[in-house]
Amino acid sequence: MSDQQVEEETQQQEEQEQENGEESQEQQKEEETNEGKKKHEMTYEEKETKRHRQYQKQLEKMKDTLGDEKSKITKPETVAHTPYIWNSLAPYYKTDTVQYLMDMPNEVRHGYITRKTAVGLVDPEVSHRMDVELDPVPDSLAVTSPRDSGQKDKKNSGKKEGSTRLPKWPVVKLDNPDMANREMDWSDVPKLREELRTKYSGNATDRKKSDYTRTKQDWHRMELDELKKIHPVNRAHMKVTCTAYLGTSPGSKKAVSSLSKSLTEEDQ
Repeated sequence: MSDQQVEEETQQQEEQEQENGEESQEQQKEEETNEGKKKHEMTYEEKETKRHRQYQKQLEKMKDTLGDEKSKITKPETVAHTPYIWNSLAPYYKTDTVQYLMDMPNEVRHGYITRKTAVGLVDPEVSHRMDVELDPVPDSLAVTSPRDSGQKDKKNSGKKEGSTRLPKWPVVKLDNPDMANREMDWSDVPKLREELRTKYSGNATDRKKSDYTRTKQDWHRMELDELKKIHPVNRAHMKVTCTAYLGTSPGSKKAVSSLSKSLTEEDQ
């Protein structure tokens, strides 16, 4: 072999060794990067522990603030023949429940809890059954549009049903079928506002008539016309009360004023 060939082979070996060295360095860097990522990545338990420490610090700060507010509340002395209406407001500054939940392990958590309630006193076995038994899940009902339900209510509702009955689904009934049965855009807003102002606002004629009729029906159904039988002094007070509670709109106020005249005429 000539000297030139020997030099070429030596040069090729050096280049291969250099390439192998660069590849090993890159692999070493990747391994170091992966190890660093693994160190920085926290497990679920570590994240929960860190979050728990943050919540505990916030709770301690809240305890200090609420403790300062609690120190401002002082219990007054009882005074004879005076109603004792002092309230400690303890539910607003007590943190026992929160601390109890914070002290629980992360894997122990209460789920959704429900309990039946009773209006009056019940027997012990009924109370126990209310604690341990759950109501069955109600079946889903078909959703109907408000417009359809409003039409059904209008057919089935009685003529003398007043405002103190259970209210139906609130429905705005549009007399204009063109606006009620099509999709409206911004150009229809002025027309819609005008229709609402003239038909459904407090001073609208149709609204006054409906409120006047409804208030008269309420008056007779609640037997307020029997107020003429009570003492004149109480009669005047009841007239003011009826005006305040029933005369909430121009039409209702007009009906109450005309119906309450019989009370003043009886006084005269």
